[in-house]
Amino acid sequence: ASLAARAGRERASCDDHVESPAGFRGHVDNDRFAELAFTAALGGTLHGFAGYFHCDLHGGVSISTNAATRSVGMFSWFEAYLPLQTPVAVRTGEEVVVRVWRRSDAKRTRVWYEWALASPVATPVHNPG
Repeated sequence: ASLAARAGRERASCDDHVESPAGFRGHVDNDRFAELAFTAALGGTLHGFAGYFHCDLHGGVSISTNAATRSVGMFSWFEAYLPLQTPVAVRTGEEVVVRVWRRSDAKRTRVWYEWALASPVATPVHNPG
């Protein structure tokens, strides 16, 4: 079994959307940041992180790519894998901290994710710009 599957799950609200005021024609900042920390239940080699999308809409309706709550017939959203360039050894009970940024350009035509491991070792930011 993978370290990620044994380590548990963390939730992040990286995808909250900001509404533009009526008539506003400028740039709304849609960049987000989240820092997630968990304790490794078992030691192993960490190769990356899996990311899932889940959104509670209205009246108990939700859409999701998470295997536990996956929306039937959903084909426009997918899971994300955030790989580490160099795998990292993690010991049982060690804290793992990952930082994730959602970035966008000034024209609002591109959106991408960047990530870095902060603990047990610090890595460079992956997927910059």
